[in-house]
Amino acid sequence: LSYGAMVDLIPDDPSCWIPFDRQMTNPPEAGGVPFNVENYERFFLESVVDDSITPVARANQMNAFEEGSEPSLEVTVDRIDANCASQKHSIQSKKILAESSEGQSYSHTQAWDILYQTVTLLKEAGNEALKSSQPTLAAQRYDKAVNYCSIAYLNFPVGNSLFLAEHQYVISKNSGFECRWNPLLKQLIMIRLNLSMCFLKEELKDTKEALSQANLALRALRPFTEKGVVLTGKKLSKKRKDEPHETFKEAKTLQAKAYFRLGSAQLAATDFEEAVNSFDKSAKCSKEVDLQVEDAVVRKLNEAKRRRKEKKEKERKKFKFMFSSQGDDDDGDLRL
Repeated sequence: LSYGAMVDLIPDDPSCWIPFDRQMTNPPEAGGVPFNVENYERFFLESVVDDSITPVARANQMNAFEEGSEPSLEVTVDRIDANCASQKHSIQSKKILAESSEGQSYSHTQAWDILYQTVTLLKEAGNEALKSSQPTLAAQRYDKAVNYCSIAYLNFPVGNSLFLAEHQYVISKNSGFECRWNPLLKQLIMIRLNLSMCFLKEELKDTKEALSQANLALRALRPFTEKGVVLTGKKLSKKRKDEPHETFKEAKTLQAKAYFRLGSAQLAATDFEEAVNSFDKSAKCSKEVDLQVEDAVVRKLNEAKRRRKEKKEKERKKFKFMFSSQGDDDDGDLRL
């Protein structure tokens, strides 16, 4: 696969790289220090220590924020939230990023750009593997991309990776949700949807994982599903107004895809009733932003309805036979 060797050289775990890179951590950890729990646990996604952690278990750690937890940062969340909402990501091309990083020290902007480009490279490599009919390899790369995305959204001691600190605080005040529509969040959602699709391939065939990834994508979209506003605060009870219409349109487009992936997983799990509901919601999301409902959604919806009808008919015949047999037994008793 093109550039496959390059992407597979990216460490599986962010903690194997980011704490030691002077462009991501200020100051970086000293190379060659003995690994121990005290120094090594600052990243929650360390799977070298515990190989039993599955992709879904790591994904579920996205909900790691607790109501009572509060990082010790002397800042005002409303001010930071407003500032974050107004900032534009300075996402650079790989070539520009590589040239600009030579000989430079740490900066918040560059650290975010490096993280984004890492995630993008992993996602593109996953897409390449999927196109080449290698869903297992694709799922591995998507899962690694989720690992790197997740350090932006988990609540954990960031150490000297200062670019995460302020962002982490704002998320903790929004019930663990990212409430700024940005390229990294969009990549995370798309990666989850691709991963959900991988889990429905014959080589993997894991409907539970497929359902989980689709639901996590839908969860990430929750703050952006009302026109003109973004839901923020504890339990997403506040509304930040004057959000561009483009945010709503992009979010609804992804929500339509997420419901399609959810419906596909439910269909594979023979939960036809829920599959019909999900495909209906997918079509509704597309219509809300004046987009044509995709043919694949219509086909899957019709299939789910047909199989639901077949299932009900089969159950009706089964119950009819049961009651008929019971009636024959009762007649026999009377004859005796």
